[in-house]
Amino acid sequence: MKSTMSLLCIVHFSLFTFHFSFAQQTIEGTSPIYNFSITKEVKPPILNIVEGSIQFAEPSGNDIIDAGETCRILFTVENTGLGDGKGLTLNVKATRTAQGLSFAGTKPLNDLKVRQKMQVEIPLTANLNTVDGSVTLSFKVDEPNGFGSDEKILELKTRKFVSPLVEVVDYSVTGGKSGTLVKKFPFDLQILVQNT
Repeated sequence: MKSTMSLLCIVHFSLFTFHFSFAQQTIEGTSPIYNFSITKEVKPPILNIVEGSIQFAEPSGNDIIDAGETCRILFTVENTGLGDGKGLTLNVKATRTAQGLSFAGTKPLNDLKVRQKMQVEIPLTANLNTVDGSVTLSFKVDEPNGFGSDEKILELKTRKFVSPLVEVVDYSVTGGKSGTLVKKFPFDLQILVQNT
């Protein structure tokens, strides 16, 4: 019994020694690569197209995009957020009848500081292929982090090119002596041209 007890103590002691020596081993290795970024507090802009600021300007005064005209859409955008609006872009799309119309689909804009306003212009050019109808334009100001303006929609009428009809409606001839035309003497011819 005594020898069994001694043997058990020896076995127990050797197990303890084994665990102890295992705990002292050094294990070397490389952990996987992790990417992370540290960001500071974001102060976003809040961009809005000012209500009632949208205007349509065209040279003939009939509020229609006539063939051959260059027109403009004007509006004001404001920043009511906590940070400056940077990297802003104007985006314009046309639906329905846009034949003959040309405009820039995207246009970079200046930065817009907090509590500031900015006027934006969209030039439109109608060539001679413009047709009778209407065009629906949608436009908005985008910001890279998604804090851009809501989309606005504007419907405008278009008119095809109407060719002129030019006629000589009157004339008068004067010259010579006593109002009589004489061969080899100069005379004046005045004509009245009208677009009927």
